[in-house]
This record gives sequence, C-alpha cells and structure tokens, in this order.
Amino acid sequence: MSDLPIISNPIGWAMLQIAGGWRRLGMLVTVYSGGMLLICTLIYRGAQPDLTLAQFASGAQTMIMFLQAALFFLVAPNLIRRAILRDFTTDMITSHRLTAMTGYTAVLGYLTAPSQIGAMTVVNWIASNIFGLMAGPGPSQSLAAPSMLFAVMAVFAATCWTLSILVALSTKGKVAINGLIVVLAIGSNMMLIAILPGLDLLLVVVRVSRIFQGTALPIDAIEVFVSILFQIVFALVFFAAAARKYHRDDVPAFTPLLAYGTLALWSLLCAVALRYWAAERDAIWTGLYFSADPRNHMFVTLISLLTVACLPVAGAARSEARWAERRAKDALFAPRRPRRFYFAPVVATFIALGVLLQVRMPVLERCFSDDTHSFVENAWCVPIAFLLALVTLGGVLRYAYGRTPNGLVAGVLVLLFFWALPPFVDLALEVVEDRHALAPKSVLFTASPFGVWLAAVRDMDAPVVPGLVIQAVVAAGALSLARRARYAEFSPAAAGSGG
Repeated sequence: MSDLPIISNPIGWAMLQIAGGWRRLGMLVTVYSGGMLLICTLIYRGAQPDLTLAQFASGAQTMIMFLQAALFFLVAPNLIRRAILRDFTTDMITSHRLTAMTGYTAVLGYLTAPSQIGAMTVVNWIASNIFGLMAGPGPSQSLAAPSMLFAVMAVFAATCWTLSILVALSTKGKVAINGLIVVLAIGSNMMLIAILPGLDLLLVVVRVSRIFQGTALPIDAIEVFVSILFQIVFALVFFAAAARKYHRDDVPAFTPLLAYGTLALWSLLCAVALRYWAAERDAIWTGLYFSADPRNHMFVTLISLLTVACLPVAGAARSEARWAERRAKDALFAPRRPRRFYFAPVVATFIALGVLLQVRMPVLERCFSDDTHSFVENAWCVPIAFLLALVTLGGVLRYAYGRTPNGLVAGVLVLLFFWALPPFVDLALEVVEDRHALAPKSVLFTASPFGVWLAAVRDMDAPVVPGLVIQAVVAAGALSLARRARYAEFSPAAAGSGG
C-alpha cells in the first residue's frame, strides 16, 4: 500500500475514470478533430465559387468561438452539476467527507471534472489559430486575437464553474445555473444589463470582440482587464465558499468575514463601474434609453447592494439562532457567543455605502441632483432606509431561524412584502385613480426603501419622513419578534424539553 502513488486530485481522477480514462479522452479528441476537419471541408467545397479562402476561414473562426462559448458556459456547468448530483444521489458525498480530503481539494476535483471540455477546448484553440493564419492579419484583427479571446472566456468560465459548484453543493445538485447564464448573456448583448453598471462591467466578456475591431477604443482593453480582475476575485470567493459548504449541508457557505468581503467587493465593483464605465445614451439601443439614465443606475445599484447585504445579515441571524438552540438544549455547552445579529445590518450598511461613497463621491451629485444641479434634499434618507431594511430582514430571519432551520422563505416574503410591494401598489393605485405622473406620492410609496430611494434619486414630491417612520416601526416590530424568539429559546419549558 505504501508503494501506491498519492492521488492529489482524487475526485477529478475518479471523474476521468468514469468518463473512460485517458484512452477514451484521446478517442474523443481524434473523433472531434476529424469531424471538424470533415465538416469544414464539405462546407468549403459546397460553398459559392466566389467565396475566398480568407472569408471562409474568418467565418469558421467565428463559429468556433460560438461553439467554445457554448462548451464553456452551457455544457461544462451542467456536467459539474450532474457530477455533484450523482455524488449526492449515490451517497458518495458521505464517503468523500469521511476521507482526509480537504474542501479545497474536493472543489478542485469538481472544477476539473469536465475533462472532455478541456480536451475539446484545446482542439478549438488550435483550429481557431489555424483559421486565423488562413484568414491573415487585417486592419481590424490581429493574429493574437483568438488566443486572447480564449483566455478571456476561460477566466469568466472559471467564475461560472465555481458558482455552479457552490449552487450545486447548496442544493444537492438539483439547481443549475445554465438558465441564468443564458439570461445574462442575452441581457448583456441587448444592453439591458447596462442599467446595473457593476454587472455590466462584470459581463463585459460577452462583448469582448469590440477590442479586436478597428473602431475599438483603448479604454475597452482597460475595461476588460478590470473585469477580469474582478472575475478572478469572485471566482476565489465562490471557491472558498464551496469548499466550506462541501463539509456539511447545515453549515453556511459564507463565513461572516467572507460575506462582508463579498459585499465590499460588489460595492467596489459597482462604484468603479458607476464612475468610469456607466453606459452612455449613444451606446444604448433605441427604446432602451432608460438603461443609460444615471438616476436609474444609482437606484438599481442600491437594490443590488441591499440584495448582497442579505448575506452577512442572514448569516448573523442564523448563527445566533443556532447558538441559542444549542445553549438551550445543553447548559454545559458554552462556546463563544456570536455577535448579536443587529450588529450585522450596521456593519453591512457602512461597508456597502462607505465603499460606494468613497469611490463615487466626485460624481455622485449627478445621480442626486435636480435640473438646477443642486443637491437633492432627500439624499440623506438613502442610508437610513438601507439600514432599516436590513434591520427588518435581520429581525424576521432571527425569529424564523428560531422556529425552523430554513429561514429562506421568510426572507423572500420580507423582500416581496416590505420592500417591493408598497411602491407597486401605490403605482397601481395611481393608474386606477388616473393621477398625474408628477402628482405627489402617497405615504404607501415611501413605506418601502425602494420608494424612498426612487424619491431621492428622482427628487419626487413624496412624504419621505412619514415613510421612514413607518419603516422604523416595522423594524422595531421585527426586533420585537427576534426578542420573543430569544425568550422562547431560554424559557424554562424549552430548557426542560432539551434536558
């Protein structure tokens, strides 16, 4: 036994053996290369006589890029999800967890599971470079363009694959991200995602072909470089979260430090995108000019920051609920108590808006200015509404986690009922009552943080202060629910049932 070699990547090695080993992989490369050569030959021989070899090579190179994108972003994530699903359905995941294999080694194994995709990628890269040489360098493209495109796509593919592993481990392989990738790709090409500059900057790889065109500006290359840096960091974050989630199903993937780091990273990405690469009106399709409105940029960015801030808030509420449950069941169990859950909303607010304000401050007035370029009076309410929304979410989740291990449903209900529903109801009443669009909004509109932010960025005539009072009352009610949950957990009846 001691003479056997140590397998540094056991899961990846096992997946390769399941796929047929190196011999089957070599057969795949041979058949795929031969099939590509045969199809290209038949198409070229059957094409119109006036089609030159350079034109055919350029078209074939484009088709290979589309094929490689499908392999990277549709086929590979599905193969990874199916590998994790197979481990859960056969209970092989339990065997993996009983070994000395670390979470990082396991995630690396799942990351290298689609070995067939790697082999086909090498073939596509070689074929793309050959077609590039056949087409020859031109005024709008260099010979290094295929390799650069493959490198950029590979970085974004690594981010998608690590996210696929994290989602699959969190859902036991039942949820795939293929649909999300398709929606993001379509939205990015149609410039719909431009309304959220941070996400648009992260997905600039979808439009990366602009760099290799004669009309591309030098700043495009800088934009792609910054996007790649953020993609690498997000891939590392997802990798660390998946490695933590691998060990136990009931352990949250994001530690408090990792959750706050993710929030700071997303805030920095949004701030950099807002300041340097926010979409301009001339770059948007006709009819989609709302995606280039700076006020819409700020509003949607605030919503995205609030969504990402749910990570540390939900983690803090869950950690305190689990600690209280264990403490109530065993009086001798006295680990270090986690921080109170209501500290998380405060810290998350400072991180999210602090980073955004620090980077975005020189041009922040453009989003909070009226037609006279004076700073809107209601801009002060943005951080208050942000904090109250997170406090409400934390209180409800603390109560929900004290009742059931899965508090996700409660979080979704809070998101829909307290955040999104009031502005939509007020706008619906405005349509039913046939009110003018510039008429004063009701207090129902500002009872939600979304309504307060809209009133701030668009300088609407809306009762902001009464709306904040209602939000404060709702937050106090959520804290009262959390307090009731703590009393119930430490009551004598609960302690007696646990003993």
